[in-house]
Amino acid sequence: MNVKRHCDLCEHQILSLKEGTICGLTNNKPDFNKVCLNINFSEKLKKRLEDLHVDLEIEKKRKKKIISSFIFNLIFGFILIVGGSLFFQSMLNKGVSATYSRGIVFSIGIIIPIGLYLFKKPFLELASSNKKIKKNKKELFIIQEVLNLYRISYNFNIKTLKEVHGTQEYSFDIEIIKN
Repeated sequence: MNVKRHCDLCEHQILSLKEGTICGLTNNKPDFNKVCLNINFSEKLKKRLEDLHVDLEIEKKRKKKIISSFIFNLIFGFILIVGGSLFFQSMLNKGVSATYSRGIVFSIGIIIPIGLYLFKKPFLELASSNKKIKKNKKELFIIQEVLNLYRISYNFNIKTLKEVHGTQEYSFDIEIIKN
């Protein structure tokens, strides 16, 4: 059993570079089976849950934005790739001379790479967003496993407030329920 999961949510946890996690009540390493009789879930638990749920909400909204721009980026990127390739082909068909060499450099060095970037960008952003969502959900699952051992659950409510200078504000309410 990983007692650190319990201690990470407890107000009594003391972190020491030398010894790691120490119980603030006993000044010793945590030593218990399944549950700690002196565990104190309060502000630390609430803050961790708030951070995870708000981060998850932010990532879900980011994912929606990525998906909405997905089609535009794919189409525009594809147009640039094909257009750059056709431009390159037309330059080759006319014969490479000093006047056309700039066009070739422009199509190979600028248009096609921009098109590839725009084409690839939504896939990379979506993969990054999915990874963050999966990580947050996994951490919430681990916390819920610990809380289940103590017969504790929680309800939460997130409200999206106004956006100020590019920063989205949220209101988060949580209620810890001891069953």
